Amino acid sequence: MKLLKKVIIGIIILCLIVGIVVIGNGFAMYKNAIKETPLSIMVEEIKSKDNYTKIEELPKIYKDA
Repeated sequence: MKLLKKVIIGIIILCLIVGIVVIGNGFAMYKNAIKETPLSIMVEEIKSKDNYTKIEELPKIYKDA
């Protein structure tokens, strides 16, 4: 029983460490992407695409969902 507790605690700690590393890498990637292209420019690029739909143009059923 003690061994099972140690294994479970070890797995939990390992998952926490892996999660922290993944989140840290993701945040670093986000910061690099924002440095390369500012968010405002990205938003304008998306809005200029042909398939961009404004919220006002969406059917009411989508807004209610």
